[in-house]
Amino acid sequence: MSEATIPVVPYQCLKNLSEEIARTIIRKSSSTLSMTSSLYVLRVIYKKYRKKASSIDPYQRIMAGLCVYDIIFSFFWWFMGSWMTPKETGWWGATGTTLTCTIQGALTDFALIGIWSYQTLLSLFMVMLVVYGWNPNKFQRKIERRVHAPIFVVGILYFIAPAVENNYNPECGHCAPVPLPIWSGDWIFGDGSTPLRGNATLAYVYWIIFFILLPAVTIFCSAAMYKVYRSVNKQERRMTNYGSFSDNHFSESRRIRRTMILYTSSFLICWIVPVLFLWTPHRISALSLIGDFLMPLQGFFNMLVFLQPKCHKYQQEHRGISLAAAYFYVIFDVPIATHWVQRKMSLIPGMANRFTPTEVPTSSIDVDDGIGFGDYNCENRTDEANAIREQSTLARMESEGRIENESDVDLGTGLERMETQGTTKDGVEKLDNIEGLSAGGFRDFENETVSTDGGDVATTETPESVLIERKPPVSPRR
Repeated sequence: MSEATIPVVPYQCLKNLSEEIARTIIRKSSSTLSMTSSLYVLRVIYKKYRKKASSIDPYQRIMAGLCVYDIIFSFFWWFMGSWMTPKETGWWGATGTTLTCTIQGALTDFALIGIWSYQTLLSLFMVMLVVYGWNPNKFQRKIERRVHAPIFVVGILYFIAPAVENNYNPECGHCAPVPLPIWSGDWIFGDGSTPLRGNATLAYVYWIIFFILLPAVTIFCSAAMYKVYRSVNKQERRMTNYGSFSDNHFSESRRIRRTMILYTSSFLICWIVPVLFLWTPHRISALSLIGDFLMPLQGFFNMLVFLQPKCHKYQQEHRGISLAAAYFYVIFDVPIATHWVQRKMSLIPGMANRFTPTEVPTSSIDVDDGIGFGDYNCENRTDEANAIREQSTLARMESEGRIENESDVDLGTGLERMETQGTTKDGVEKLDNIEGLSAGGFRDFENETVSTDGGDVATTETPESVLIERKPPVSPRR
C-alpha cells in the first residue's frame, strides 16, 4: 500500500494541536533523561569491569541488560516518536515513511520484551538470595547465564509476525501493531471496515498479549517484593531473640529489601500508573500529560536506585553532605566542587562543626563502591547459622545441668562448648568441638585446652594456645 493512501486524521487521539505539541515535548524531554541515565549506569559498570572484571556480579549484569533495552525503547518509541511515522498522517513532526514506521514498531516490541524480562529476572535474583539462601555465584550458574540469549531470541520472534504481515502502522503519533487505519477491521477498536494495511486479528492478539504480560510481570515482581520483605522481617525477629550476631548479613538483607522495593516501585510508577492515565475512557488531559512524563522515566529511576549505595558511601566519607548533593557529586564527578563547598560552609558561624573540609577522591568510579551483592550468602550466612547453632548448644547444656547459672558462660566472648574428645600427651584435655564466631564478636577457641586435674578455671594465654587449669578435681566428659 503506498504512503499516499494513508488517511489523514489530525489529532486522532488528542483534542487539539497545542496538546499534541505539549505531549511531544514532554515525551522527548523525559526520554532523553532516561536514556542519559541508562548510559551512565552502563558507564559505571563498564569502568568497574575494566578495573576488575570479577567485581561484576549477576545483579550488575542484569542491570546492564535492563539499561540496554531501556535505551532502545526510550529512543525509538518516546524520543523519535512521530518523527518516524509517515508524514502523510498529518501529525505534528511526522517526517517518516512506511519503512521507518515498521522499524520503530519492531524495535519497540523487541525492547519491550527485554525490559519486562530483565525486570522479572532482577526480582527473581533478589528472591533467590534472600528467601532461598542462594549466593550470586549459584544464581549465575543455574539461571542468569542461561537466560540472556533466550531473552534476545524471544524479542526477535515477537516482532517478526507483525513485520511480515505489514502490521506496524501509525497510531497516535507512534507506530504499533495495529491495522491501518486503527479504527478498521473486526477488533476492539475496529468498525468492521476493511483495513488498508495490516491484519486486525493479529492486532487483537498482540493487544491481548500486552495486557497479559504487563499484569503478569507486575504480579510477579510485587509478590517477590512481598516475599523478600517477609523474609527480612523474620531475620529481624531472629536478631531480637538471639542478639546481634550477624550484623553484616542482616544489613545486606535490609539493603536488598530496600533496593527491591525501590525497583518495583519504579516499575509500577513508570508502567501501571501511566497506563491507567493514558488508556482509561474519558481521560483527563492533565493526567495524560503526567502519564507521558512518567512512562519514559524508568531508566532515570533505575539509575537513582543503582547509585544509592555509592552515594551513601560518599556521604559517610564526607560529613555534612546531603543525599541530593552526594548524587550530584557522584554523577558529575566533581570532587573539587565538594572540597570548595565544604570549605566555604565551614566559614559560616555555627556550621564549622557540621561542614569540615575533608580529602576528596579524584574519581567517583571505584570498584569497592558498595554496588552489587557479590559476597551475599558467601560468608555472612555462615555467621548467622553458627550463631543459631551456638544458641542451641547453650540451651542443651542448660537442660543437661552442665550450666548452673548464666555467669558460667560469658556471652560477650563466646559460648564454650564443654564437649571433649580424648586427652593430649601432657594429660591436658583438648576441646575439639568449640566453634568461635569472628563476625559476631566471639573468641576463637579452636586451640583451647583444659587440664585434666580439674578445678576452678584460670586461663593463661601463650602464643600458641590458651590453657584452662582446674584446681578441685572434676571428672572430665569423654
